[in-house]
Amino acid sequence: ESCAILAESLVQSCANLKILASSREALGISGETTYRVPSLFLPDQTKVTREAVLECESAQLFVDRASAINPNFHITDSNASSIAQICRRLDGIPLALELAAARVKVLSAEQIAERLDDRFRLLTGGSRTALPRQQTLRALIDWSYDLLDASEKVLFRRLAVFVGGWTLEAAEKVCSDETLDEYKVLDLLTQLVDKSLVIAEENDGTVRYHRLETIRQYAREKLLETDEALKVRNRHLASFIQLSDWATQNWFSAKQKEVENIIKLEQANYRAALSWAMESQPEKTFLVISWVVLVILYLFEGNISEAKDWVYPTVNKLEKLSPVNGDKAIERKRILARGYDFTAGIDMNQGNHEASRIAARKGVELAREINDEQMLAQALASLGIGEIYSGNPETALAVTEESIAICKKLGLKLEYMWALNTMTHIHTVNGNNDLLIDIKNEIRRLESEAGVPVNRAVAERELSTRYFRQGERDKALEHAEKSFTLYEEQNDKYNLTFFMSEVAHELRQAGDLEKALHYYSKGILLWQGFGHRAAVAHQLECFGFIALEQRKYIRAATLLSIAENLRGLSNSLRTPAEQKEYEESKNKLQAQMTESAFNNAWNEGLSMTMEKAIETALEDSE
Repeated sequence: ESCAILAESLVQSCANLKILASSREALGISGETTYRVPSLFLPDQTKVTREAVLECESAQLFVDRASAINPNFHITDSNASSIAQICRRLDGIPLALELAAARVKVLSAEQIAERLDDRFRLLTGGSRTALPRQQTLRALIDWSYDLLDASEKVLFRRLAVFVGGWTLEAAEKVCSDETLDEYKVLDLLTQLVDKSLVIAEENDGTVRYHRLETIRQYAREKLLETDEALKVRNRHLASFIQLSDWATQNWFSAKQKEVENIIKLEQANYRAALSWAMESQPEKTFLVISWVVLVILYLFEGNISEAKDWVYPTVNKLEKLSPVNGDKAIERKRILARGYDFTAGIDMNQGNHEASRIAARKGVELAREINDEQMLAQALASLGIGEIYSGNPETALAVTEESIAICKKLGLKLEYMWALNTMTHIHTVNGNNDLLIDIKNEIRRLESEAGVPVNRAVAERELSTRYFRQGERDKALEHAEKSFTLYEEQNDKYNLTFFMSEVAHELRQAGDLEKALHYYSKGILLWQGFGHRAAVAHQLECFGFIALEQRKYIRAATLLSIAENLRGLSNSLRTPAEQKEYEESKNKLQAQMTESAFNNAWNEGLSMTMEKAIETALEDSE
């Protein structure tokens, strides 16, 4: 305040005077223009070579200070990724980087990066001649925190429950209680922004708040020192359960893109909420994560293994909880049914068809037991996919038709779309192309009625499929590439991977083996990323079919045997069409090769790992 009074008096008295001042907050006087000094530029996560990392200011500072302290220190290609990690995790804060660089006297860059979870213990030992607050990272933030008033400190601490940012509405909902009125949150948040402890950024007309990870960790420590941490974390959990409910209610509507964008923005907060639910209230885990959230965050983006880490342990925890009675028992079974439904979906998308069928059946049994028809409709549709890919087409059709009947009776929209999606799988496996087209037309009609925005990637995909059917491959590939690009822009790895496989199959069946190999080579890596053993197995079979056409018999036999082994490990059956082609190809190979040559090639494939098999397939394709 004294500096502000002095500065304003001088500026008003001296016509040509300009004052340049640096501080954690603006002086707040007339004629002042503020500029927030950003952190130093950070290395790109995808480029961690020595040259790329050294292009960044933060890395330059770290390397300069480290070299001054330890003349033997140099940045190399082997430690560049660790240096990049240090810079990113310390948010490009100059003092933090200098303190980290001071540790190269006794630690390597790799060791420093590994210890940053406890950065306040690690980053000490600054210059003895510096101000006390600049001698350790904790002292620096302590100094800033101590300058806050009591209410500012309360909000500062409570905001630590948010990871990756938050909105004003979320802060008001989660951080207010009987000791901090909701209407005060805006003013206090503004004050924290003014003091450079919170960053406000506007995007598409919405302001979102976040703070440097170092500040968040400090605030989290302060929060855990109080008796308010439990309540704040529970309110954070409750707010994301509400968000999941909103997403489910608005997914099949004109708001679909808005739902997707918001859920993606809140991905880090979802992880925090899920972690807390699993730790303290496992029965709420499957309220935080709905099917819509699961699809947006984990299926579309290819993070199926992470979803597995949330879902499987929670199901196990729920199964081991002490028995309850009455309404609590019914609610637990409803939540457990949802958990088994999620398990079935994850297993299916990793090619574990039999495991998917078993999990889905458990979900169906629980839904019937508590007479929850909405949950039953969902579980039956999931079971339908498990049954069709486990070689039970009649059962698959029966349970899916039951799901559709329930959906029509109750007017369920999302569950009906899920059941229709299951029908597309059934008709595809059974080769009922006319019925498949009818189902897809029904899905489009329902989406149009609900106002669901047209997905350009899907539109291009359908054009491509139509041209393939008409035999116009060049046009089909032109629209396929447009669809691939749009899926990549949307970060929809799931549909990108499926469609790339479809294109490769179309090209192979049309005899365009070179282009088919091009798309199989891309697709198999995507399937590997999903951890989908059954899909990888089928891709390897297709590499084998192409090798057979090219008269590379030993290679073909090896690839088919690898695929056979992978299918056995994942208990994955072929569709009738796939089985027919596989048997015909195997018979052709045995007719073209001597028995010993065939057996040798076959045995070589059986002993090969999936990773080695993919590497072999790609090397030969190149």
